Amino acid sequence: ADIVTKLIKPVELSLEESLDIISEEELIEITPKHLRLRKRILPTTERLRYEKNASKSSIAVK
Repeated sequence: ADIVTKLIKPVELSLEESLDIISEEELIEITPKHLRLRKRILPTTERLRYEKNASKSSIAVK
């Protein structure tokens, strides 16, 4: 049985467009050839733990 997977091309954004859609927990990685949106804290478990601790101590996630 063959499995068909359809790949979706990433959306290409300019720096201005990236700045418009970025959220507080994301960063823009800038290289000579690419702009990438990245999570500030990459592993999901660490990100959830950080958000939970931040909400307990009333510290805004930056």
